[in-house]
Amino acid sequence: MVAKGDRLLPGIVKVGTDLYGPGHVVGVTRPGHCGHDYPIGDCPICWPVVPTVTPPTDGTYDDSVETHPAYAQIGVHRVSGRTRLYGSDFEHQHWMTVTVRRSELRRSLSNDRASEREEYIEVALSEAQWVTFVSSPNAGAGVPCTLTRRDGRLVSRLPDPVTMRQEQFGGELKARLADALGDLAALRARLSAGKGGREGLRLLDSALRQLQDNTEFVATQFDEHMERTVERAKAELHAHIRAETQRVDVAALPNTPSLVLDAWPGAASDEAP
Repeated sequence: MVAKGDRLLPGIVKVGTDLYGPGHVVGVTRPGHCGHDYPIGDCPICWPVVPTVTPPTDGTYDDSVETHPAYAQIGVHRVSGRTRLYGSDFEHQHWMTVTVRRSELRRSLSNDRASEREEYIEVALSEAQWVTFVSSPNAGAGVPCTLTRRDGRLVSRLPDPVTMRQEQFGGELKARLADALGDLAALRARLSAGKGGREGLRLLDSALRQLQDNTEFVATQFDEHMERTVERAKAELHAHIRAETQRVDVAALPNTPSLVLDAWPGAASDEAP
């Protein structure tokens, strides 16, 4: 609905015979749309939706249930088991999960209570990824995570790697060496036939490039990968130690004796003599 009687609703502008929503730019925004390129009346920003309040229908004793498309709940859990995670070369026994669910606000006994409903999404992060996620806002494009559930359904898990990273780098190095050997073999054939010239020089240059530049590049990438792997392993270990230390400290809190401080010698006392 864009009008009430002969009056346009707030935020709607008529230019000639065309109607535009809030934030429009004539000549840029399509007629019948707002500045966010939604049809008039459908934009969730320009026309917010009022929460819906209804009586409970699930047999509870709540006074009312308030729902809205924007209501959600987020939860974090530490999980144990065995899994593979995106962005990590290790098999993990402990990891973090972040779950987002639909939420509704229930009113009972003059108190509001957020109640979770169906699941929207669940992602998993290694302990090192979790530490990076919570401690590095506005840094880059974010942290890799593993999608585990979507709309309440499981997402296919990651399999064990078919080839180890060492084999991957070794295969790439062998491929470049094979190219170099092929060029050298072709050069030898030309020289044996009494030929050389520019084509011979091209083959020789190509072989040297494969042996020098490309193999050095693969070796450098392997070294950097190993350095990153070691740092990630250290980060995973440190994150695990921190999590275990916090868990032990929290578990010990109820059994911690109260700390009683005696007055310093000579200090004034509030007690009557």
